[in-house]
Amino acid sequence: MKRSIEIYALFVCFFTLIWFAVSLGLVINQAVRIAFPQLTTPISNYYNPANQSVPTNSPAPKGNTSTQGKTNDQMQTAWEASYKMSIQQEKHDAIRNMIHEFISLIISALVFIPHWKLARNH
Repeated sequence: MKRSIEIYALFVCFFTLIWFAVSLGLVINQAVRIAFPQLTTPISNYYNPANQSVPTNSPAPKGNTSTQGKTNDQMQTAWEASYKMSIQQEKHDAIRNMIHEFISLIISALVFIPHWKLARNH
C-alpha cells in the first residue's frame, strides 16, 4: 500500500512539473508579447489602406466604402490609429493571458508541494 501511494504521488509530481514547465514557457511568451507587441501582432489585425486604396473619382468596390474619397494623409492617419489600437490590444491580451498563466503556475505548485511531501514521507 505504501508503495502505491508513493507511485501515485510521484506520478502527480511528474505531471505537475510538466504543467509548470509549459505554463512557464507561456509566461515567457506573454512577456515577449508585452515587451515587443509589434513583433507578435499579425499584420492582418490592423487596417492597411495602402492595400485597399480607391481613387476619389472611381466607385468603391462592393463592401469597401471606407477609403472612398479619402486623401493619402487621411488614409495614413487611419492606418496609424488602427496600428496603435492593434498594438494596444496585443499588449492587453498578453497581460490577460499572463495573469491566467501565473494562476496556472500557482495551482501547479499547490498540487505539486503536497504530493512531493507525500512521496518523500513514504
